Amino acid sequence: MTLKGKVTARTCPYCGHHEIGIVTDNGTFFPLRPGLVVEIIQPDANGVPSSTTKSQGFSPQFADDMRAFEIWFPEPVKGFHRLIQKYGVFLPKGHQSAPMTPQGYEWAYREKIRILIEKEVSTPLPVILDRFFTAPHLASGDSKDMVKAMWEELEEVREPVRLVTAWLEDPSPNNTAKLLVPFSETDKNTEGNETEETIKELLASLSLEAFLELLR
Repeated sequence: MTLKGKVTARTCPYCGHHEIGIVTDNGTFFPLRPGLVVEIIQPDANGVPSSTTKSQGFSPQFADDMRAFEIWFPEPVKGFHRLIQKYGVFLPKGHQSAPMTPQGYEWAYREKIRILIEKEVSTPLPVILDRFFTAPHLASGDSKDMVKAMWEELEEVREPVRLVTAWLEDPSPNNTAKLLVPFSETDKNTEGNETEETIKELLASLSLEAFLELLR
């Protein structure tokens, strides 16, 4: 995605916090987020820039070189693409060899949300949080602040970690079935075995809005 416009400051109409962003020629405001790649063009002698500010979008480090990371998701959800996107997380290489712990999963899950927040450039974050949770006020501060606020205030955000934790501590049929909701074993994808790259792509292509939709 490429944006062209002028850098400006405004007070967010949804939550009142101060933010810096780009206003396009048609008046649309896009907030600048950590991780955005921008090109600043110096004006010429007449004070006119040779071109406008350009945003190339954010590519998190793990998406730039996915081979440097491993993926983890609960084994029962293999074959369910939506559940892989919901529960799947990226881990630094070498971590997958150690058994997953509830604490390790919570950290990786929260880091996944942070990356999705920083990856979002097309829709203002207060709009997204208002759409899904009627909570635009949570879109304040940096990405870590937002994850903390969402974690503390939204049960829907904590629920996947609660389900995975219960399964890690007791992989019983009952806890496995809860992981698969709203699916069952008969709904499993039968188009062939997913490769590691296919599953990485499922996660790397995930947007914040698509992820929040999975939490409903």
